[in-house]
Amino acid sequence: MKKNALKRLLWTSTLILRTASLLVPRRQRSEWLREWRAEIWHWTYFLVESARLSPRTEQELIQHFSGCFVDAIWHRFNRVAVLNFVHSYPLAPSFCLLSVSFAILALLAMGSPSFSFVTSPFPANSDSGRLLVLSLRNGSPWTEPETLRSSAFEWSRSNRLVETTEVFAWRPSVLNGPSGKENLVSARVAPGLLHLLGAQPILGRSLDSTRFSRCETCVVISNSIWRDQFHDDPRAIGAALYLNGQRFEVVGVLPHQFIFPGINIGAYRLFGTGAAPLLPNFEWPGAVIGIRSGIEVGKLEFQEYLDQSDDLPPGVKLDVFSLGDLARLRVESLAAMVLISLLLVLAANSRPLLLVYSTAPNLIGRSSLLWWFFFSVKTSLLLMLPWIASIEAVQTIISAWGWRAQEYVGAVMMWLFLVGMTLALTWSIRDQLARCRCCLSRLRVQIALGNSLGPFSEPRGVDLLCDEGHGMLHVPVMHLTSLDSERWTPFDQSWRDVAQSV
Repeated sequence: MKKNALKRLLWTSTLILRTASLLVPRRQRSEWLREWRAEIWHWTYFLVESARLSPRTEQELIQHFSGCFVDAIWHRFNRVAVLNFVHSYPLAPSFCLLSVSFAILALLAMGSPSFSFVTSPFPANSDSGRLLVLSLRNGSPWTEPETLRSSAFEWSRSNRLVETTEVFAWRPSVLNGPSGKENLVSARVAPGLLHLLGAQPILGRSLDSTRFSRCETCVVISNSIWRDQFHDDPRAIGAALYLNGQRFEVVGVLPHQFIFPGINIGAYRLFGTGAAPLLPNFEWPGAVIGIRSGIEVGKLEFQEYLDQSDDLPPGVKLDVFSLGDLARLRVESLAAMVLISLLLVLAANSRPLLLVYSTAPNLIGRSSLLWWFFFSVKTSLLLMLPWIASIEAVQTIISAWGWRAQEYVGAVMMWLFLVGMTLALTWSIRDQLARCRCCLSRLRVQIALGNSLGPFSEPRGVDLLCDEGHGMLHVPVMHLTSLDSERWTPFDQSWRDVAQSV
C-alpha cells in the first residue's frame, strides 16, 4: 500500500514538474528540472522514511510542488527585471500620468451618461438649428405671458422670417406626488412647443396631441421627476400629481436626453382658456420661434424687428438667443468660475510654485522642457479630476433628491471644485518638487541630516538622491528660514557611473 502511494506521489509530482518546465526558457530548463527533482526526491523519501506519508501529507506536498509554475514564470520573464520594474516604475513620470488618466476614465465610466446640465441645453431635435429663444431683457419691465402670446401671434402673421411661434411661461413651483413634496420649475406652454423642440415622450403622449389640446389638467413631466416620484414605474401615466395645489393627470414622460433651452423645467402644462392670475416678477414669459432663413442672419434681423416693433407693451424689450448662444453663455459662465477658482488656488500656492520655478533645471534644453511639460500635463489632468468629480457629485445629488436640491447644486459644485482643485494643485507641486530634475523619477534614497540647525547654521533636513545619480535635492527643516532653502545639486558623470553599477 505504501509502495503504491509512493509511486502515485512521484508520478503526480513528475507530471506537474514536466508541465511547468514548458514555461522555462530552453537554456535554463535542464538546470531548473534538476533542482526541482532533487527537492521532490528529498521531501518524498523524507515522508516515507519518517512514516509520515498519508493522504493529507500527500495532498500538502502536491500543493507545494504546484508552486513550480510560479517559479517557471519567474524564469520565463526574468525575475530580477520584473522586480526592478515593479519597484521602479511607480516612481516614473509615465506611471503618474497614466494613473491620473485612468482615474479620469474611471470617473467618466462610473458617472452619469449625460453632462447636459453642464454642457448646454440642446433639445434633441434635427431642426434645432433654426430655433430662436426669446426672453425678457435685463432691466425690461415685466409683461404677462398672455400679452406675449398675442404679440407672437402677430409675428407669425406679419413677419416673413417667422415660420412657427410657440410661447411659454415658467415659474418656481411646488409638486406633491406619491413620493412626497419637492420644489421644481414648471411651465405653461403652447400646444406645439414640445413638438417644436423635438421632445418625443418615452411614455404616454405629448401636449400637442389633438386629444389633449384642450386638457387643462394634463401634465407632462421630465425624466427626473418620473424617477423621483414614480421610480421609473410605467404606471405613472394616468396618475395624479398636485402642482401648486391644483390636481393634474400625468399624460407623458419626457426622455432624459431632453433639456429645455436654458431652464431646467420639471413639469409642463398647457395655457388655460380662461384668465390666469397675474404673477409679476414670479412667472416669466418667453417664446421659441422657428425661422425660415439662416440662423445668424435670422437672429439679427428678428432682433432688429423686435426693437422697432409696436406689438409689445411700452418699454418691454426682448432678447433673441440661438441655441448656440445659450450654449456659449453656459460655457462662458463655467469657464469664468473655473478661471476665478484657479486664480484663487494659484494665489494660495504662490510660494510652492516659486519653489518649483527656483529648483527647476536652469538651462533651456531638453531637461527644462521635459520638466515644465510634465508639470503642466500632470497638473492639467489632476485639475480635471475635481472638475469631473464635482459634476458627478452634483448629478448624484440631483438623482438622489431630485430638483429639491437644485437651489444648492451650483454652490455645492463650486465648493467641491475649489477644495478638489486646491488638493490637486498642492499634490502636483509636492510631487514635482520630489522628482529628479533630469529623469523626473521620484527621489527615494534619503539621507537624514538632523532636525535642528547647528551652531554654525549647517544645513539640516533631508537630502534626496536620484537612483540614476543625476543629482541631489536638499529639503531643509524649515522652508521659511532664510538660512537654508530647498535646492537641487546636479552630479557629474562619475556619480552616474557609480549609481548604475550599484
